[in-house]
Amino acid sequence: MKVSVLIPCYNHERFVEEAVRSVLAQEGVEVDLRVVDDGSRDESPRVLDRLARELGFSPVLRENRGLVPTLRELSQDIPSTYFCSMASDDRMPQGRLAAQVEILEKHPESPACSGQARIMNQAGNLAPNLMRRYQRDRPKISFEKIFLGTGEIHGASVLLRTEAFLRAGGYDPRFSIEDLPLWLTLTRGGDQILVSDVET
Repeated sequence: MKVSVLIPCYNHERFVEEAVRSVLAQEGVEVDLRVVDDGSRDESPRVLDRLARELGFSPVLRENRGLVPTLRELSQDIPSTYFCSMASDDRMPQGRLAAQVEILEKHPESPACSGQARIMNQAGNLAPNLMRRYQRDRPKISFEKIFLGTGEIHGASVLLRTEAFLRAGGYDPRFSIEDLPLWLTLTRGGDQILVSDVET
């Protein structure tokens, strides 16, 4: 199964290498890695250029346009059944993609599957415990809970069904945040987003 991973990078020279390597180390799926450097003013473009030559992917390096325009660019013509976006200062746990694909394969009615997250500090160290606020809505979260703020989804934890994403119109350029408008659009017709125990 092929899974696309979108990484918008901006001024994360200290973290982007680990982010990229953690994605390409995923087992059990074929990874389609897509990276755009959104006009970083630090050494991120040089780091990405070095990694591209070593690891065989093709990052786009260009001027700054902002997060949502960058994600819209990254999400054009996704060749995979499933995809996720990931910040360039995050790290993907081994097995995350395969586990979430397995869940969505068993639940074709759901447009997406979220998971659980830990806080990572500036030194790259993970908190010992998962963030409790994202555990309360298992196994599914509805439009009403998202809209009213009584339920939450961690944006970096979601694996999306590409077909559902496209049907929802993708990332909405009218908003400066990428995730909340998308969750509402995906669920407003009654579909629910799965909330799994998978650490993401």
